[in-house]
Amino acid sequence: MTQHLDRIHLDGMHPAIDLRQIPPNISSMEELTQRANMQLNVIETAYSIRIQNKEEIVSLLSKKLEDKRQIFLVCTSISSWIAGSNIRGDTVVPINIVLQLIEAASHSP
Repeated sequence: MTQHLDRIHLDGMHPAIDLRQIPPNISSMEELTQRANMQLNVIETAYSIRIQNKEEIVSLLSKKLEDKRQIFLVCTSISSWIAGSNIRGDTVVPINIVLQLIEAASHSP
C-alpha cells in the first residue's frame, strides 16, 4: 500500500482512493469518536491485535480533527504502520506517530 496525503493506492490492480472525493463535512465530536472507534476496531480485527491505547488515540482524533475524511486518513496510516511493523498481539501505537499523522491530515485539502 502506497500512501500520499491526498491518495491511497491499495495495490497495483485497483485505482487510488482519492480522499478529496470524500465530503469534508464538519462532524460532531460524537460522530468523530464513533468513526475513530469503528476504524480502529476494524484494524484490530484485520490484524488480530489489540491496541492498548485505543481510547487515547480515539480521544486525540476526535478532539483534533474536523471530519470523517481526516479520521479515515489517519486510521489508514495507522493500519499501514501496523502492517509495516509486523505487529502481533497487544500493542501500543506510539502517540508521537499518531500526532504526526493528525498534523498531516489537518493540512490535507
